[in-house]
Formats: sequence, C-alpha cells, structure tokens
Amino acid sequence: MYSLMIGWALAAYSQHVIELEETELTFVPSAKVIFEDYGNGNLRISEAYSNQFENNAIRFLKENFDIHEFLRLNKTENFDQVMVLFSSSRGSLKAQYDKNGELVKTFQKFRDLPLPKAVTEQVQHNYRNWSVVQNKYLATSRKDEIVKEKYVIHIQKGSMKDRLVITPKYDSRLGDIGLAQNKP
Repeated sequence: MYSLMIGWALAAYSQHVIELEETELTFVPSAKVIFEDYGNGNLRISEAYSNQFENNAIRFLKENFDIHEFLRLNKTENFDQVMVLFSSSRGSLKAQYDKNGELVKTFQKFRDLPLPKAVTEQVQHNYRNWSVVQNKYLATSRKDEIVKEKYVIHIQKGSMKDRLVITPKYDSRLGDIGLAQNKP
C-alpha cells in the first residue's frame, strides 16, 4: 500500500509543467567571401563548415555577399549588368546582377556532391549493385529561383559503365513530384 502511494505521488509530480523563459536566436553568417580577382569579378569562397556553399549556393550568396559594397569598392558606374563568379573546391556559381544590384540570373556547376535522397533512391532502384563513380550538378535560375536543374551521374558495375542524366520535375502546387531519367 505504501509503495502504491509513493508511485501515485511520483506520477503526479512528473505531470508538473515547467515553463521556460523566452529566448531569442540570431543568425550571424560565419562564412567569408574572399576577393581574389576583384577587377574581373572572380571571388573565392571560405566556408564555415563543409559543403556550406554547395548545399544552397544562392542562399549562401544572398547571406554572405553584398553586391552594393562590391560595386562601390570596384567603382563600377557605367554598366547595365555585372557578372560575378564565386568558386569553391567543388564548383562554381556565376551570378549576373543588374545596374541596381538586383540578382538577374545564376548558373551553378558542382561536382561530387552528396545526391538528394530521391535521386539516390532512383539510381539504387534502377541500377542495383552499381556504384556511383562521379556526379555533377548543373542548375540555372531566374533571380533566386531555380528554373532548370539536372544531375549527370556516372555509374559503374565491374567493367560496365553508364552515364545517367536525372532531372527533377516540379509542380509549384505539389512540390517535388518525381524525377525524369534520360539516357544521353
């Protein structure tokens, strides 16, 4: 009987709600854009962690690069558009800006990145016992929205080799709805 009362008391005590104080989180970009060939608009990336740039190059660009400061320091006055090249050890992003400093379009090209889950699953399903040897990611955007992207994947099984081109299909209402695979 005594143990039953202790169990009931402990169960009642464990139901007590503890309120925590409100906290505020802030994000301070820790990556760096290193200006190497400033006059020609070639920039090198110094990441705070592995694949920071490659995981979402456009977001990285928006969070870590100040085009207005670049234009001011570069003393670019009479122009309609400026092309800036950002590069890392795995690839690059070319960004085109208008005279107001607005992002017009981008082109990305990266190699040997971790493939998205849907792409990996499709390759594993269609090519059992094959190994991914190499991959490339290519994408173009208008402003900061990707309009075309593809993965070029080289696979191998023993002495057999193949090259796949996988293009994600999107429906703005449904999100990612599938992949189309093309053999070149």
